[in-house]
Amino acid sequence: MKVLWVIWCLLKIIGILVGSIIGILVISMILVFVVPIHYEFTFEKWDQLMIQYKFTWFYSLIGYQYRWKQNDRQQNEFHILGWKRRKQVVLSKVKETAELPVEKSNIHKEDLKRKKRRVKNQDKFSKEESKQNNDKKTMNFKERDETKIAGDDEEKEIDQKFWKNMMKEYPYKQALIKEVYCFCKNLIFYILPKQYHVSWEFGLEDPAQTGYMLGLVSMVSPFCGENIHIRGNFQEEIMEGFISGEGKIRIGSIIKKMILFLWNPPIRTLIKMYFKQRKEGNKNGK
Repeated sequence: MKVLWVIWCLLKIIGILVGSIIGILVISMILVFVVPIHYEFTFEKWDQLMIQYKFTWFYSLIGYQYRWKQNDRQQNEFHILGWKRRKQVVLSKVKETAELPVEKSNIHKEDLKRKKRRVKNQDKFSKEESKQNNDKKTMNFKERDETKIAGDDEEKEIDQKFWKNMMKEYPYKQALIKEVYCFCKNLIFYILPKQYHVSWEFGLEDPAQTGYMLGLVSMVSPFCGENIHIRGNFQEEIMEGFISGEGKIRIGSIIKKMILFLWNPPIRTLIKMYFKQRKEGNKNGK
Protein backbone atom coordinates (compact mmCIF):
# COMPACT_ATOMS: atom_id res chain seq x y z
CA MET A 1 0.00 0.00 0.00
CA LYS A 2 2.85 2.38 0.78
CA VAL A 3 4.37 1.78 -2.66
CA LEU A 4 1.04 2.58 -4.36
CA TRP A 5 0.66 5.71 -2.24
CA VAL A 6 4.18 6.90 -3.21
CA ILE A 7 3.46 6.24 -6.90
CA TRP A 8 0.17 8.11 -6.60
CA CYS A 9 1.93 11.11 -5.00
CA LEU A 10 4.59 11.14 -7.73
CA LEU A 11 1.96 11.00 -10.48
CA LYS A 12 0.03 13.78 -8.75
CA ILE A 13 3.14 15.99 -8.55
CA ILE A 14 4.03 15.27 -12.19
CA GLY A 15 0.46 16.09 -13.27
CA ILE A 16 0.51 19.39 -11.36
CA LEU A 17 3.87 20.34 -12.91
CA VAL A 18 2.77 19.43 -16.45
CA GLY A 19 -0.54 21.25 -16.00
CA SER A 20 1.18 24.37 -14.66
CA ILE A 21 3.68 24.36 -17.54
CA ILE A 22 0.88 23.98 -20.10
CA GLY A 23 -1.10 26.75 -18.36
CA ILE A 24 1.90 29.08 -18.39
CA LEU A 25 2.46 28.38 -22.09
CA VAL A 26 -1.21 29.00 -22.93
CA ILE A 27 -1.28 32.25 -20.92
CA SER A 28 1.95 33.45 -22.52
CA MET A 29 0.61 32.68 -26.02
CA ILE A 30 -2.59 34.61 -25.24
CA LEU A 31 -0.53 37.55 -23.97
CA VAL A 32 1.63 37.52 -27.09
CA PHE A 33 -1.46 37.66 -29.31
CA VAL A 34 -3.47 40.16 -27.22
CA VAL A 35 -0.97 42.55 -25.56
CA PRO A 36 0.18 45.16 -28.12
CA ILE A 37 3.75 46.03 -29.03
CA HIS A 38 4.33 49.76 -28.51
CA TYR A 39 6.86 51.46 -30.78
CA GLU A 40 8.35 54.94 -30.95
CA PHE A 41 10.72 56.57 -33.40
CA THR A 42 12.44 59.93 -33.79
CA PHE A 43 14.41 61.41 -36.65
CA GLU A 44 16.27 64.64 -35.89
CA LYS A 45 18.62 66.80 -37.94
CA TRP A 46 20.09 69.88 -36.34
CA ASP A 47 23.86 70.11 -36.16
CA GLN A 48 24.05 66.32 -36.49
CA LEU A 49 21.75 63.59 -37.74
CA MET A 50 20.16 61.37 -35.08
CA ILE A 51 17.91 58.30 -35.53
CA GLN A 52 16.26 56.50 -32.63
CA TYR A 53 13.54 53.84 -32.36
CA LYS A 54 12.19 51.86 -29.43
CA PHE A 55 9.98 48.77 -28.98
CA THR A 56 8.32 47.85 -25.68
CA TRP A 57 5.90 45.08 -24.71
CA PHE A 58 3.74 44.42 -21.65
CA TYR A 59 4.28 47.67 -19.74
CA SER A 60 7.99 47.87 -20.68
CA LEU A 61 8.85 44.50 -19.13
CA ILE A 62 10.53 43.62 -22.44
CA GLY A 63 12.02 46.27 -24.68
CA TYR A 64 14.59 47.13 -27.30
CA GLN A 65 16.07 50.53 -28.10
CA TYR A 66 18.41 51.60 -30.89
CA ARG A 67 20.10 54.98 -31.21
CA TRP A 68 22.42 56.25 -33.93
CA LYS A 69 24.08 59.65 -33.94
CA GLN A 70 26.20 60.94 -36.78
CA ASN A 71 29.95 60.92 -36.05
CA ASP A 72 29.27 60.05 -32.42
CA ARG A 73 28.12 56.56 -31.43
CA GLN A 74 25.71 53.73 -32.08
CA GLN A 75 23.87 52.20 -29.13
CA ASN A 76 21.78 49.02 -28.79
CA GLU A 77 19.92 48.28 -25.57
CA PHE A 78 17.77 45.24 -24.72
CA HIS A 79 16.03 44.78 -21.37
CA ILE A 80 13.80 42.06 -19.95
CA LEU A 81 12.37 42.09 -16.40
CA GLY A 82 14.87 44.69 -15.21
CA TRP A 83 17.92 42.98 -16.76
CA LYS A 84 19.66 45.19 -19.31
CA ARG A 85 22.21 44.51 -21.96
CA ARG A 86 23.80 47.49 -23.68
CA LYS A 87 26.20 47.64 -26.60
CA GLN A 88 27.90 50.81 -27.86
CA VAL A 89 30.00 51.38 -30.96
CA VAL A 90 31.96 54.64 -31.32
CA LEU A 91 31.65 56.03 -34.86
CA SER A 92 34.05 58.97 -34.64
CA LYS A 93 37.14 58.53 -36.78
CA VAL A 94 40.46 58.59 -35.01
CA LYS A 95 43.18 60.35 -36.93
CA GLU A 96 46.12 58.15 -37.53
CA THR A 97 49.56 59.78 -37.33
CA ALA A 98 51.94 58.64 -40.00
CA GLU A 99 55.40 57.78 -38.80
CA LEU A 100 58.38 59.29 -40.55
CA PRO A 101 60.53 56.81 -42.49
CA VAL A 102 63.84 55.93 -40.93
CA GLU A 103 66.96 56.45 -43.00
CA LYS A 104 68.52 53.19 -44.14
CA SER A 105 72.12 52.38 -44.91
CA ASN A 106 73.33 51.23 -48.33
CA ILE A 107 73.94 47.66 -47.09
CA HIS A 108 70.43 47.40 -45.79
CA LYS A 109 69.06 48.64 -49.13
CA GLU A 110 71.01 45.97 -51.05
CA ASP A 111 69.66 43.26 -48.76
CA LEU A 112 66.15 44.50 -49.36
CA LYS A 113 66.68 44.44 -53.13
CA ARG A 114 67.89 40.82 -53.01
CA LYS A 115 64.93 39.80 -50.95
CA LYS A 116 62.57 41.51 -53.39
CA ARG A 117 64.15 39.65 -56.33
CA ARG A 118 63.74 36.31 -54.56
CA VAL A 119 60.14 37.10 -53.76
CA LYS A 120 59.48 38.09 -57.38
CA ASN A 121 60.97 34.84 -58.72
CA GLN A 122 58.93 32.81 -56.25
CA ASP A 123 55.82 34.76 -57.22
CA LYS A 124 56.41 34.02 -60.92
CA PHE A 125 56.61 30.26 -60.34
CA SER A 126 53.64 30.29 -58.01
CA LYS A 127 51.60 32.33 -60.51
CA GLU A 128 52.35 29.88 -63.32
CA GLU A 129 51.30 26.93 -61.15
CA SER A 130 48.21 28.72 -59.95
CA LYS A 131 47.26 29.60 -63.56
CA GLN A 132 47.41 25.95 -64.56
CA ASN A 133 45.35 24.91 -61.55
CA ASN A 134 42.89 27.73 -62.13
CA ASP A 135 42.46 26.74 -65.79
CA LYS A 136 41.54 23.21 -64.74
CA LYS A 137 39.18 24.49 -62.07
CA THR A 138 37.51 26.95 -64.45
CA MET A 139 36.87 24.18 -66.96
CA ASN A 140 35.18 22.08 -64.28
CA PHE A 141 33.21 25.07 -62.98
CA LYS A 142 32.08 25.99 -66.51
CA GLU A 143 30.77 22.49 -67.12
CA ARG A 144 28.93 22.52 -63.78
CA ASP A 145 27.55 26.01 -64.41
CA GLU A 146 26.27 25.03 -67.85
CA THR A 147 24.42 22.03 -66.39
CA LYS A 148 23.01 24.19 -63.57
CA ILE A 149 21.90 26.92 -65.98
CA ALA A 150 20.21 24.35 -68.22
CA GLY A 151 18.39 22.86 -65.22
CA ASP A 152 17.35 26.30 -63.94
CA ASP A 153 16.04 27.30 -67.37
CA GLU A 154 13.94 24.13 -67.55
CA GLU A 155 12.53 24.78 -64.07
CA LYS A 156 11.69 28.38 -64.98
CA GLU A 157 9.91 27.28 -68.14
CA ILE A 158 7.92 24.70 -66.20
CA ASP A 159 6.95 27.29 -63.54
CA GLN A 160 5.93 29.83 -66.18
CA LYS A 161 3.75 27.26 -67.97
CA PHE A 162 2.26 26.22 -64.63
CA TRP A 163 1.26 29.77 -63.65
CA LYS A 164 -0.01 30.61 -67.15
CA ASN A 165 -2.27 27.56 -67.24
CA MET A 166 -3.53 28.22 -63.73
CA MET A 167 -4.28 31.91 -64.38
CA LYS A 168 -6.14 31.01 -67.60
CA GLU A 169 -8.45 28.72 -65.65
CA TYR A 170 -8.79 31.12 -62.67
CA PRO A 171 -12.22 32.87 -62.84
CA TYR A 172 -11.84 35.70 -60.23
CA LYS A 173 -9.00 37.85 -61.58
CA GLN A 174 -10.48 41.28 -60.90
CA ALA A 175 -11.72 40.23 -57.47
CA LEU A 176 -8.23 38.91 -56.66
CA ILE A 177 -6.60 42.26 -57.48
CA LYS A 178 -9.21 44.09 -55.39
CA GLU A 179 -8.76 41.80 -52.37
CA VAL A 180 -4.96 42.04 -52.47
CA TYR A 181 -5.11 45.84 -52.73
CA CYS A 182 -7.55 46.13 -49.81
CA PHE A 183 -5.49 43.77 -47.63
CA CYS A 184 -2.23 45.65 -48.26
CA LYS A 185 -3.91 49.02 -47.65
CA ASN A 186 -5.53 47.91 -44.38
CA LEU A 187 -2.29 46.33 -43.15
CA ILE A 188 -0.22 49.44 -43.93
CA PHE A 189 -2.74 51.77 -42.24
CA TYR A 190 -2.81 49.46 -39.20
CA ILE A 191 0.99 49.46 -38.85
CA LEU A 192 1.41 53.22 -39.41
CA PRO A 193 1.78 55.36 -36.24
CA LYS A 194 -1.39 56.72 -34.68
CA GLN A 195 0.36 59.72 -33.15
CA TYR A 196 3.02 61.67 -35.02
CA HIS A 197 4.55 65.14 -35.11
CA VAL A 198 6.60 66.80 -37.84
CA SER A 199 8.41 70.10 -37.52
CA TRP A 200 10.73 70.85 -40.43
CA GLU A 201 12.40 73.86 -42.02
CA PHE A 202 13.96 73.75 -45.47
CA GLY A 203 15.58 76.14 -47.88
CA LEU A 204 17.03 75.45 -51.33
CA GLU A 205 19.68 77.28 -53.34
CA ASP A 206 17.07 78.98 -55.50
CA PRO A 207 14.28 80.78 -53.55
CA ALA A 208 11.92 80.09 -56.47
CA GLN A 209 12.40 76.34 -56.03
CA THR A 210 11.80 76.75 -52.29
CA GLY A 211 8.50 78.49 -52.99
CA TYR A 212 7.50 75.83 -55.52
CA MET A 213 8.21 73.00 -53.05
CA LEU A 214 6.44 74.87 -50.24
CA GLY A 215 3.36 75.23 -52.44
CA LEU A 216 3.30 71.47 -53.13
CA VAL A 217 3.70 70.70 -49.42
CA SER A 218 0.90 73.12 -48.46
CA MET A 219 -1.43 71.29 -50.87
CA VAL A 220 -0.73 67.89 -49.27
CA SER A 221 -0.25 68.79 -45.57
CA PRO A 222 -3.97 69.50 -44.77
CA PHE A 223 -4.79 65.87 -45.58
CA CYS A 224 -2.10 64.60 -43.19
CA GLY A 225 -3.33 66.27 -39.99
CA GLU A 226 -2.62 69.22 -37.74
CA ASN A 227 0.64 67.89 -36.33
CA ILE A 228 2.67 68.65 -39.45
CA HIS A 229 4.46 72.00 -39.53
CA ILE A 230 6.75 72.65 -42.50
CA ARG A 231 8.33 76.07 -43.02
CA GLY A 232 10.26 77.49 -45.94
CA ASN A 233 13.43 79.56 -45.57
CA PHE A 234 14.01 81.90 -48.53
CA GLN A 235 17.21 83.47 -47.16
CA GLU A 236 19.60 80.51 -46.71
CA GLU A 237 20.05 76.90 -47.75
CA ILE A 238 18.96 74.83 -44.78
CA MET A 239 17.46 71.41 -44.00
CA GLU A 240 16.69 70.75 -40.34
CA GLY A 241 13.93 69.65 -38.01
CA PHE A 242 12.55 66.52 -36.42
CA ILE A 243 9.98 63.78 -37.09
CA SER A 244 8.54 61.66 -34.28
CA GLY A 245 5.78 59.11 -33.98
CA GLU A 246 4.40 56.25 -31.93
CA GLY A 247 1.95 53.44 -32.43
CA LYS A 248 0.80 49.99 -31.33
CA ILE A 249 0.74 46.64 -33.11
CA ARG A 250 -1.09 43.50 -31.99
CA ILE A 251 0.18 40.24 -33.44
CA GLY A 252 -3.26 38.69 -32.97
CA SER A 253 -4.87 41.41 -35.09
CA ILE A 254 -2.35 40.87 -37.91
CA ILE A 255 -2.95 37.10 -37.84
CA LYS A 256 -6.72 37.71 -37.86
CA LYS A 257 -6.42 39.96 -40.92
CA MET A 258 -4.31 37.34 -42.69
CA ILE A 259 -6.81 34.53 -41.91
CA LEU A 260 -9.74 36.63 -43.16
CA PHE A 261 -7.77 37.49 -46.29
CA LEU A 262 -6.97 33.84 -47.01
CA TRP A 263 -10.60 32.82 -46.30
CA ASN A 264 -12.00 35.10 -49.03
CA PRO A 265 -13.45 33.10 -51.97
CA PRO A 266 -10.99 34.45 -54.61
CA ILE A 267 -7.92 33.64 -52.47
CA ARG A 268 -9.33 30.33 -51.30
CA THR A 269 -10.08 29.13 -54.83
CA LEU A 270 -6.60 30.20 -55.97
CA ILE A 271 -4.97 28.17 -53.18
CA LYS A 272 -7.14 25.14 -53.99
CA MET A 273 -6.26 25.36 -57.70
CA TYR A 274 -2.57 25.71 -56.86
CA PHE A 275 -2.42 22.56 -54.72
CA LYS A 276 -4.64 20.64 -57.13
CA GLN A 277 -2.43 21.38 -60.14
CA ARG A 278 0.70 20.67 -58.11
CA LYS A 279 -0.65 17.22 -57.26
CA GLU A 280 -1.57 16.58 -60.90
CA GLY A 281 1.89 17.73 -62.00
CA ASN A 282 3.59 15.42 -59.51
CA LYS A 283 1.46 12.49 -60.67
CA ASN A 284 2.26 13.19 -64.31
CA GLY A 285 5.94 13.56 -63.46
CA LYS A 286 5.95 10.17 -61.75
